[in-house]
Amino acid sequence: MNRSPRLAQCLSFLGAALVLGAVLAVLFSGSFKSEQVLFSNDGPLGVAHSEALKLPDAFRGFWMDLYWLGGNGAHSPASITYLFLWCLGPVGYAKFYAALACLVLGLSAWIFFRTLGLNGGLAVVAALGASLNSNFFSNTCWGLGTRSLALACVFLALAALSARRVGHPWLNAVLAGLATGMGVVEGADNGVIFSLFIAAFVLWQACVERQPARLLACWPAL
Repeated sequence: MNRSPRLAQCLSFLGAALVLGAVLAVLFSGSFKSEQVLFSNDGPLGVAHSEALKLPDAFRGFWMDLYWLGGNGAHSPASITYLFLWCLGPVGYAKFYAALACLVLGLSAWIFFRTLGLNGGLAVVAALGASLNSNFFSNTCWGLGTRSLALACVFLALAALSARRVGHPWLNAVLAGLATGMGVVEGADNGVIFSLFIAAFVLWQACVERQPARLLACWPAL
């Protein structure tokens, strides 16, 4: 039976999500135990459970009163991290934030590699490599899931730019800009650094699309 391309893509994405989810479920199996939460130096349960950070009130601003007189904490940004905290609650967030951040990173990487033309199986292998990269994985388990989510936004931005020939090119460019902005919101200084690589990709893409013959002629000299 022939399947439509869109249905095949959805099934391929679902398969990638199942594989990534199964691997992460094994690695974070302790989080499914009611008496355990993932230890996190950079986002301990006590801080997430504080009245000051209660959502959605903290989106409008909060006073961090966990030490001495406290200080102005500005406001909780509208980011993927705080969406997880709001939806899961402090305990659910402490248990599953790291795993979900790695899952989002893996799926975002899968989407990008598919736009490059990799088949579903190879894209899953590449997604696992991105999701379990020791640098980002260790930072995420330490409590900085924002590192993984910022990189996930980079993959989504590059995917939108790589797929500009599909659909409306300017709409894809806008989506890439939104993903880049979310990466900055998530990753702060890391997100800003990542955005420079996205900008370099845009410049390279523009040069390749406008003068492919000249670039290929110069390639041996490079």
